[in-house]
This record gives sequence, structure tokens and C-alpha cells, in this order.
Amino acid sequence: MRFVFPTLTYKDKAIEYINEFYEYGSEINGSGALDRFNITRCKSGSLNLRGITFLENYNRGALMITLVKYEDEKDIICELIKQFWIAHNDYTPTDEENIEDMLAWTGKGHVLYFIKKEETIIGFVHLASRGCEIDWIEDLFILPQYQGNGYGSDALKLVEDIVKEYSDSVYLEVASRNARAMKLYYKNGYDCLNTVTIRKDFKPEEYVVTSVEEVLGHRLVVKDYKN
Repeated sequence: MRFVFPTLTYKDKAIEYINEFYEYGSEINGSGALDRFNITRCKSGSLNLRGITFLENYNRGALMITLVKYEDEKDIICELIKQFWIAHNDYTPTDEENIEDMLAWTGKGHVLYFIKKEETIIGFVHLASRGCEIDWIEDLFILPQYQGNGYGSDALKLVEDIVKEYSDSVYLEVASRNARAMKLYYKNGYDCLNTVTIRKDFKPEEYVVTSVEEVLGHRLVVKDYKN
């Protein structure tokens, strides 16, 4: 397999693309894990990416994962919810808290899907209604050991195929301090500003400002907890 870039001036772009692949599991000829590559200059002055090996073998455009609707697999989803909170908040919920979340996320106006790679469950997607259709992606979680392989992007595509059958748009929220997630969603076409969530901190001394952004003409700050 070979990827050709017109001139050497595109070298930085090629390297940037490969770096994004490693960080976000970007698709090159579909999805897969990039094992090795070389950049060489051809006689024509173009750049070739050679020696590309994929750990997943499938046809162009095929997805590596499937979505399976939750039925009544309580033990499995509760364990995934537990891993979700550990990964996102560094917090280990109790069994009662896991059950509470499970009941809320599978109740009226909610739909849960397992993300499966072949026969292995590697995460879940939680969709919900905020007044109309079930077209909000409330949570998308890939187990840490499976992250960085493009499964999140593939799950987004499958969710979009479901939601577009009954809604004109699909929505999601991302914490402003989560730049990595924001970049991933933006890369997948989530570029329309919808609602803006702002807050007022009563203990500002407990936070550190990580960036300053201008939104609709207003200067807003992005904060994170102090270590």
C-alpha cells in the first residue's frame, strides 16, 4: 500500500496525519493499527509512505466494530459503567451507584448499545432524548486497553446511521478541558455550535486556568482542577 504526497512541502502534513493516527485511531484506507512506516522521496519529487502494515484486515470502508442493543445484561453493563467512571473521573463507584446509573441509562427516553469487536464487548454508547428524539450521545466509552484504534470513530459512524433515520441531527457535549475528545469529535464532523454551557465557580482558588477562548464575542476561560 502506498500514499503519495505531491511535493516535499507536504512532509509535515504527512507526519501530522500519522501522529493523529496513533493518538486518535484515524482511518487510513479504513481503520486499523499502523505498525510501521517509512517516508522516502521518489524521483518525481513526491513522498511515499511505504511499509504500512495493518493489524486489522478488512476491505476499504468496512468498520471494525458493531453495535448491539442492550437487552438485560445487567452484570456486563454495570461493570462497564464502573470502568467508565474510573477512567473519566478516577472514581470507583459502589455497586449501588452502578445499578442506579444502569436503571437511569436504560429507562424511558434512553438507549444503550454495547460496542463489540467480533465477540468481545469493548465499550458502550448511551443515547438519550432531551425533550424530542433520542438523538443525544450522552456517553461513548471505549475500554482503555482498546483505545487508539479508531473504534470510537467507528462507533460514531454507526450511531449516526441509526439517528439519521429519525432525526436531522445528532448532538453531544464535551467538557471544555477535554481537548483530546474535542479534537476527535471535530475531526468526525461535529463542528456546529449548539448550546453553550457556562458555570460560576464558588471556590475559584481550587482551579487553574488552562486556556482563554472567545465565544460569541465573550471572553471565557477553560479550567481544570488543581492537582
